[in-house]
Amino acid sequence: MIWFPVGPNFVFAPIQPNFERLSRRNEIGRQGLVSSLAIDPTDANQLYVTVRPSTGGAAAFHSADGGESWTAISDALQQADPTVSPTVIAVNPANPATIYLATDDGRCFTSSARGAAGSWSAAATLGGTVIALLVDPNTAATLATTVLYGAGSDGVWQSTNGAASFTQVLTGDAQGFVGDFTTAATPRLYVGVTQTGLMFTSSPAGTWTNLNMQGIGLPAWSPPTTALPDGNFNRILLGRCPKNGRLYVLLAQRLAGSGGFPNEAIAGLYTSAAPQSAWTAIALTSPPEPQYGFYDFSFTVAPNSPGDGSNDILFFGNIGLSRSINSGQTWTATTQSFHADHHSFAFAPATYNGGAVPDMLFGCDGGIARSDRFADPTFNYGQTFTDFDAQTTYSDTGSPENRNHGLQSPACLGYAADRAMPALSYIGWPGHRSVGRRCPLRLARP
Repeated sequence: MIWFPVGPNFVFAPIQPNFERLSRRNEIGRQGLVSSLAIDPTDANQLYVTVRPSTGGAAAFHSADGGESWTAISDALQQADPTVSPTVIAVNPANPATIYLATDDGRCFTSSARGAAGSWSAAATLGGTVIALLVDPNTAATLATTVLYGAGSDGVWQSTNGAASFTQVLTGDAQGFVGDFTTAATPRLYVGVTQTGLMFTSSPAGTWTNLNMQGIGLPAWSPPTTALPDGNFNRILLGRCPKNGRLYVLLAQRLAGSGGFPNEAIAGLYTSAAPQSAWTAIALTSPPEPQYGFYDFSFTVAPNSPGDGSNDILFFGNIGLSRSINSGQTWTATTQSFHADHHSFAFAPATYNGGAVPDMLFGCDGGIARSDRFADPTFNYGQTFTDFDAQTTYSDTGSPENRNHGLQSPACLGYAADRAMPALSYIGWPGHRSVGRRCPLRLARP
């Protein structure tokens, strides 16, 4: 018996129904929950995503053409071990064909060929669910001695041998994680730890300092109360300006309440150009809030931000997607919904030295989208889009482009096809519905 794939394939869900031509700007996301993004810093067309449907069936994909098409790269790992569940991917900047893939049970696999079958190494072991991987670019040229860091529910782990093995260097439930590698011999790492604070080190295997306990402008964590069941903050996200290393720390808290989900709220936004010595609280006016029990809670800083703490470009993802062009003081929500529930961001290029505004890519419950204008502070982000390039005239409207074709990872509960038209098939899975050759099914024939 031979098995052969029958999908995924093209899916089209138009925003503007009376279209005259197909347009990626006219497509609503319908292709799967993209939880993390990675871009090759030497080639922005080389994209990597992890897709993690809420009902299960996580996978990793690679695109060599900027999201025009996708190839599943976790199949071989999952065929050998069905428990492999990808969470995040990192690219070696000096050897970009080498990628690192971490999982929700604390493993890290290495591929020497962009995730191609047969290129994966045996897994190294970390702990807990890995939510972030960092590669020290100063060590990346020699694969055998490349230094990597993984962070997640079991703290921070360090590898000094190219992800062949890892050693735990910090305990706790790690969340936001950024690194400053501008000084080759002294990496500066910052990680938010639940109900603890912002931890810093310049010697990862040595001492870590809780910056929230130094009296330098960040609030110390306070124990739970009736009104604040997890203390004054229990979620920490970080953002870094590549231009000069300015950091942003976004704190969130859980409020006492009842109902299907807890009540979540922003507890404060802080910024610093000298993170070890002084922080400034940003006065927030009606900021966007986390939602669905922190299921919708993502944050980033655009790389073309000036790094002045006043005019930096920030993005916040909850059910919708909001932008600030004044370092978080005020926020504008986009009026066009590509899809709800935003989880991850990436920019191409990740650093900015002038010239064209970086492309912004974001992952949500509908897949991955791209805009070449969202990171432009002069762009009217809150406008109501009416031109989706679905007519005869093309114009760069800046509205998000669907980059999902061939990118699906649903948990299929049912499948049916019309015998008279077998190319048209139907699937069903929790929370979504669609028509088309939609899911990565396989059929058997003698």
